[in-house]
Amino acid sequence: MRTLLFLCLAGLCAATPAPADDAPPAAPPEWFRAHLAYLTAGDGAWVTDNAAYRSADEPADAYEVTYVWGAGKQTAVGAMRAITGGKRSGVIWDYRVFWDPGARKAVIEQWGFHGVYGTGETSFVSGTQVRSEQTFFAPDGVGNRSAHDWIVDGPQQHTTRTFTFEDGAWQPGRTYVWKRTEAQKTND
Repeated sequence: MRTLLFLCLAGLCAATPAPADDAPPAAPPEWFRAHLAYLTAGDGAWVTDNAAYRSADEPADAYEVTYVWGAGKQTAVGAMRAITGGKRSGVIWDYRVFWDPGARKAVIEQWGFHGVYGTGETSFVSGTQVRSEQTFFAPDGVGNRSAHDWIVDGPQQHTTRTFTFEDGAWQPGRTYVWKRTEAQKTND
């Protein structure tokens, strides 16, 4: 009887494939949990200066992004506003960052006030950097690829570098330094 039980258990173990060493976990990995905790810490509010990119078409002096925890601290939800002449706009971008357990990857989705939708993957680069690569679709359905590198400079500051995919390669775009600030309460 013991021999039969042992053989059955051994057969079950042999029939169950071991997970591949390089397979991502079904649960969010620690780097992703740390990324969400960093974004949402304190009031979850971040501000960056837009002086280098201000123009007649883009009059914002600065941008503010606020992140809060989503359901069960499994996601982060963000909202971006422009600050012009000391006044905050309504939401210009909505974000949701989450771990997809079926695909076993970190996902970022964005919705713009002008009808643009973006979706893609966020991946670990190093202990202080993650990269999000997304495809954005305009209201007419035309898509383009974009990337953001998030580099943590310290507990109160991080840098984002943007890239667009053109002619088969990533082309550098804007760089912003984001500083933690106190969130402004709003009803919109």
